[in-house]
Amino acid sequence: MPVNFNPPEHNIGLEEDVISRMLIGCRQIVSLSLLTGLLSQIACLNRHQIKTTSDGFRLESVKDDFLLMTPPLPAVQPVNKPMKIRYKMFSSTSDHLSECRVEMGAFKIEPQSGSSSIQIELPTPDQWMTDLEGRSEVGSRSDLESLYRFLSQIDELQTRGCFTTETAERLRDFILQILPSRPNEAPFMSYSRFGGLDLHPGMRLKIERAYFRHVAEAQGESDDLRDFQGVSTNYFDLESADRSRVRVRQVGNTRYSSAAVAEVAKEDLRDLQLRSISEPLKYRLLFYNYVVPQQKRISAAIIGAPNIDGLNNLEEKVRSDPESPCTQIEVNAGSSCMRFEGAVTVSPQISIIVNGSARFVDWGMKLRNVLPDRVQAKKLKSLRIRRKFMNSYYDFYFDRRDSSILSLWLLDGDDLTW
Repeated sequence: MPVNFNPPEHNIGLEEDVISRMLIGCRQIVSLSLLTGLLSQIACLNRHQIKTTSDGFRLESVKDDFLLMTPPLPAVQPVNKPMKIRYKMFSSTSDHLSECRVEMGAFKIEPQSGSSSIQIELPTPDQWMTDLEGRSEVGSRSDLESLYRFLSQIDELQTRGCFTTETAERLRDFILQILPSRPNEAPFMSYSRFGGLDLHPGMRLKIERAYFRHVAEAQGESDDLRDFQGVSTNYFDLESADRSRVRVRQVGNTRYSSAAVAEVAKEDLRDLQLRSISEPLKYRLLFYNYVVPQQKRISAAIIGAPNIDGLNNLEEKVRSDPESPCTQIEVNAGSSCMRFEGAVTVSPQISIIVNGSARFVDWGMKLRNVLPDRVQAKKLKSLRIRRKFMNSYYDFYFDRRDSSILSLWLLDGDDLTW
C-alpha cells in the first residue's frame, strides 16, 4: 500500500590555516563531487535495523550499507519492492487523467481518479542503492538518466493541461526531496545532473582571496610563504524571494586579515560582482577542478537563471566551454554568469542549530565535526537530531549503539541537541 503524504501548510518560522588552504587551492581546487566520493568510503560499524513508530528520517539497512529514508516513505519498506507514495497536491485541468500519467524506467506518477492525489512510484531501495554507488561509473547511470527524463516529462504535462507551472515545480521538488541518500553523502537533490550545487535560501557564500607580494602581484600566486600577505573575505547571504527564487545580500563589508592586504585589495572588486544582481534568481555553484586546465586559474563560477531549465541550459553552456570568460558565453536575458579566477575559494555554508544556538558551517560538515571530540560516544546516548522536510521538522531515528552516525552529512536547518 502506498503511504499518504499531505504537505504541511505552515512554515518554520586565520592565518596559517588560511595560508595552507589558499596555496593548495591555487594549485587544484577540490570539488564537492570528489570530496563526496572520498568521504563515502568511511566504513560503517555494526549494523542494526532501526524500528520507528512515527514519521521521520530513519536509516534502512541495504546491501551492507545504509539508506537514509525520508519521512514520506513507508515506515516498513521491503528493499526489493518499489517505493510508493500518494501525494495530495494534484489539481488537474485535464478531462482525461490518463494523459497525465508518466512512466520512465522505474519512475512513475499517476493521478488517482476521484481524488486530488498523485501516486508516485520510485525504484526499489536495493536498486536505488546500486544507482547511488555507481553514479561516477560509466554505463551505470540508467536509472539516473531515466529520472532526469522523467522530470522533463513532468514539465511537458503542463501543455496538456495536467498541471500549472507552479504545481509542476512543486511536484518535481517533492520527488527529488523524497529520494533516499546515503547518510554520509549529500542528498541526491543537492546537485544538478551535471554536478553543480544548487544554492538555496538560508545558505551563505564565503569568498576568500589570497594576496601575495613581489612576483605574486603580477601572477596572482606564489609557492613561497614569504610572499603571502594575507586574505580578503566576503560573505553573501542567500535569502528567500518570490517564486522559490533567491536574493543575494552582502553581509557586512569586506574583511581583511592585515592592513597590508586592505591597502592592496581596496580597489579589487572581483569578489563583489554578486552585488550587481538586482533581480532574484535561482543560483548554482560550479567547481572547476579537472574541467579547466590548471594554468587558467579558474576556481569556481556562480550562474543564475529564472528557473531550473534555464539553470540547466546555462550550466551546459558553461561546461561546454570552460576556459572562456562569462562575457563570451551566450547568456539569456534575465540570467547571469560570474567566474572567480586566481587565488580564490568560494565556499558554500549552511546554518545549523547546536543546543539552541545557530551557527554557520561549511557545506560537507559531518556530525563528528560538531560533537565535542572526547565525548562523542557518550553524547550519542542523549543526542537528538531534527531535520527539515517540506518546511517542517521531523525526528531522525538512529541506533545509538552504532557510531557510524557520526559520519552523517549535515544539512541546512539541522537541529542538534545533547
